[in-house]
Amino acid sequence: MKFKVGDKVKMIPNGFFGHIVVRCNREYLVRKLNGSEGWYQEDELEMELANEQIS
Repeated sequence: MKFKVGDKVKMIPNGFFGHIVVRCNREYLVRKLNGSEGWYQEDELEMELANEQIS
């Protein structure tokens, strides 16, 4: 398990930021900053770094 619910992540395919809402096996439901949600595989996500915060 690489991520947990509540982790702030960056979606590699599109560069969007969000946080994990649901974890199911190796897939994660991520809510983006604009409120939309989508399912992502574990290898499509990376931890959001503090210096990448969007103001």
